Amino acid sequence: MKEIFPGSSLMIKEPIQRGCWLLLGPPGSGKSTFCLHFLKAGLINTQPCVIVATDYSPEEVKSGMKRLGVNVTLLEDQSRFRIVDCYSWRTGARSTSPYHVDNPANLSDVSIAIENARRGLRNPRVVCDSITTLTLETGEASAQKFLQVLTAKIKEVNGMGILVAEAGIHREEFVTFLRYTCDGVFEMKIEEAKGDLRRSFRIYFLKGIKHSDAWFPYIFNGENIMVGAAPVSP
Repeated sequence: MKEIFPGSSLMIKEPIQRGCWLLLGPPGSGKSTFCLHFLKAGLINTQPCVIVATDYSPEEVKSGMKRLGVNVTLLEDQSRFRIVDCYSWRTGARSTSPYHVDNPANLSDVSIAIENARRGLRNPRVVCDSITTLTLETGEASAQKFLQVLTAKIKEVNGMGILVAEAGIHREEFVTFLRYTCDGVFEMKIEEAKGDLRRSFRIYFLKGIKHSDAWFPYIFNGENIMVGAAPVSP
């Protein structure tokens, strides 16, 4: 079974063809790095990728992928990697992405940019990092309809998607909505142990899919995420 993300073969017991999942965790737990590895795994599996970047510039996306050994500029030329830029407007900088949004508070503009970036791609992987930033710009009520449409569009083309959210920021009712809307929830955490920071990952649930719900250690090591062979002890 092909890896959906680093370590997925240790946690997931059967193949997954499509889905849109929530990735929930506190700042510093490694969510953005995880998402870049998720996109890299898609490219290895010949899936084109779209990333909706709200918290960092297209140049930072490219630098992050370059550290993983991926030449994004070449992939952009091949229409295999597209960046929806929802960040550059903050600084007033001219976006280098053809899929840029001048005001992410207007979710209609964000939807149009994502649709344009997704056009012509088969079985794409889509990451939105993060929905927390979009929600803070627009409010939870507006974000709910947007996210329902986004998750449906990802799945209708047999795509795979991750929506990133910061733990502890949203109201519990909104988090419940996200859990209901998505096909599963991945969780990350960061803890201090003997003077070191320890990051862990688990699958909280996956609709209709057998999986482990144990916490697994995640170590970021240059180009790779190293996943512990055994679950984390309580």
